[in-house]
Amino acid sequence: MDSLDETILKYALQNAIGYNGRANPGSVTGRVLGERPDAKADVKGLNQAVMRIVKEVNALSLDQQKEKLATIAPELLVKEKKEREFKLPDLPDVKGNVVMRFAPNPSGPLHIGHSRVVMLTDEYVKRYGGRFINRFEDTDPARVDPEAYDIIPKTSNGSVPRSPRRTSSPTGWRSTTTWRRSCSRTGMRTCATATWRAGAS
Repeated sequence: MDSLDETILKYALQNAIGYNGRANPGSVTGRVLGERPDAKADVKGLNQAVMRIVKEVNALSLDQQKEKLATIAPELLVKEKKEREFKLPDLPDVKGNVVMRFAPNPSGPLHIGHSRVVMLTDEYVKRYGGRFINRFEDTDPARVDPEAYDIIPKTSNGSVPRSPRRTSSPTGWRSTTTWRRSCSRTGMRTCATATWRAGAS
């Protein structure tokens, strides 16, 4: 067996072992060319050799394939698994506790993007200690849905942690207070949008 056939054989065996005893000619050819770029000079001859050797390898049992590969290229028999570590990076220049803020616009229920921010923010609070503040960004009365002040905590499904402190912007607080006054006669749940927007402007 010449050196090219040996290269094909070891990669055919490795590929077969990784896929229940069935080597794929295309995958084997790619690995061979990676090690032997000179084989591109005779692609037709390479493909014929790969097909021939893959057929021979696939005729072996899985145990026979492993035994053969252990003899000719044992370094290919053990596939190292690299464990990926997922963790939040440290916050720069942090000394002591942190104050983290979640600032949704009260225009409706939370969406998946909000949940991601909430969970990441809470993880930093757990790591460093401190406070988690839920601050409504309600500076634009035209975008405020009054019911969102109650909907957001309810629809968070526990995403907003540990009963965080709730605040609103000064402008938003004045607008909301004006709206409450303008709707006090009919009730918050039945007040028309036009009414509270007019009262909040």
